[in-house]
Amino acid sequence: AGGTLQVVPQSGKISEELKPTRFLAETCPVKFGDKLENVRVDGFERAPNMEYALESSSGKTMYSYADGKPAAYTFTQGKGRVMVLGFVPPDARAIEKIFGDLKLDPAIARSGDMDASASMLKSGESYYCLAINSEDKAKDVELNLKIEGAAEPVALDMLTGKQVEAAFDSGVVKMRISLEPFWGRAIALLPAKPEKIVIEAPETVRPGEDCAYRIRVMDGNGKIISGRIPFEISVTDGSGRQRPECGGYHVTEDGVYEKNIRMGTNEPVGEWKIDVKVPWGGLEAKNTFMISN
Repeated sequence: AGGTLQVVPQSGKISEELKPTRFLAETCPVKFGDKLENVRVDGFERAPNMEYALESSSGKTMYSYADGKPAAYTFTQGKGRVMVLGFVPPDARAIEKIFGDLKLDPAIARSGDMDASASMLKSGESYYCLAINSEDKAKDVELNLKIEGAAEPVALDMLTGKQVEAAFDSGVVKMRISLEPFWGRAIALLPAKPEKIVIEAPETVRPGEDCAYRIRVMDGNGKIISGRIPFEISVTDGSGRQRPECGGYHVTEDGVYEKNIRMGTNEPVGEWKIDVKVPWGGLEAKNTFMISN
């Protein structure tokens, strides 16, 4: 099955190497025209944040501006499709409408307040929601977060690590959160609560060799929590000196983090210590390895 690629104004012009690219010209013949002012798109509640005239000889018109001119085209590419928007969707509800019109059913974050936006990303089996208050007054906002899977997730405040009260029904997580003026909150939806850290390290390493250690964040049943979880690593060498280049602040990838340290030929021999702290749940773990000649 093919996928769907959405292109908004100013995207598709620069490659990952920060070089000009002919991506649009090669995949879908569409031309961006002049920037428009105060032109609405038919079928959307709010006016776009940015809109441009569009022109194509082969694309299928998906949306139109209020004056009847095309606002978005779709192009078939193999088994997939490319959608080129002449405008930037103004809010999460506009993005939700686009997904619905394309007959896609992805994870969706919806805020009950039009002036408090909500967006969501997925990593592994975990989701991460960002809610932002765009008004100069505090408010309580109801969030409806549609996720995949039938299991109820654990909702954690990503700043404090505290659990957030939430209800789960038919794939939708519902919660009510407080937002300060012009401020936001980030909520993690994990498949389970982090309850254990496992540090794997070699018992002995010689000076000049590589030392690879591995960190896993587990739930109460000993299963790796699939997602991105932040933690801090502190490494102390055999002389008792902190080695920040060997640790630091990191996140797991799908519940696992791996680091390889190239030991110098004159490293202090003796016991080296690895300390790991996960702020979500206040978890800590320790392990050691020896450097010997």
